[in-house]
Amino acid sequence: MNYLSNKADSDAFGFERRFRGGAYLKRAVSRGFSLTELLVSIAIVAVLAAILIPVIRSTRESAHASQCASNLRQIGVYFGLYTTEYDGKLPPCMWDRDGDGPNKDFNPWPRYLARLMPEFSGGHENWWWKSDLFVCPTVDNKRSYAMNWWAGGISISELLEPSKKVLAADSVVGNEDWALALYPVWGGKSDIDFRHNGHANILFFDGHVESRDNDEKYEWNKKDTWIVSEADKKD
Repeated sequence: MNYLSNKADSDAFGFERRFRGGAYLKRAVSRGFSLTELLVSIAIVAVLAAILIPVIRSTRESAHASQCASNLRQIGVYFGLYTTEYDGKLPPCMWDRDGDGPNKDFNPWPRYLARLMPEFSGGHENWWWKSDLFVCPTVDNKRSYAMNWWAGGISISELLEPSKKVLAADSVVGNEDWALALYPVWGGKSDIDFRHNGHANILFFDGHVESRDNDEKYEWNKKDTWIVSEADKKD
């Protein structure tokens, strides 16, 4: 009887120890973070955020710049189609330079390209601004790109160095259609918008697109960078 009693006491003691140990662990887990541990955790999260957020923003902007360049290439294709349809001439930039053409009512160049887009067929080119093609995702504005004013309405046979002359580019956005034209000579600056991490996408007359920065060697503000024909050289 004494043996059984001792064993029972031992089991009871062992159970009591295990129970007490579990209660201790439960109390240890439930005590939560100390103030120091909490501050250290916040500091780690802040450091990680400081590292990752710029990377995420840069990656997102790179994606926007890539989509923007794709838009300009497609716009270049439509410029080419327009010259095929209209006797080798580019559309007017804002109005006909001779004052009596189809642009005399102040129609911007995207309207002319929209005539060739399936979604605006049947005389709906006035709705060109609904096309995402004319919207740079970085600025999300329908007047994201501007055409070189000197190129409006000229014949492609008159072009000088098409691989070096700007046809259209990322431009400083505005609320009026004037923002769709680049006036680099009159305004004293090109109004190219270097919005993609200090770079701008530029469409050249031969259809290729380059990402350029605002480096003086490109001479953005000089007339010779922009004029595209012999006739313009004489102006």
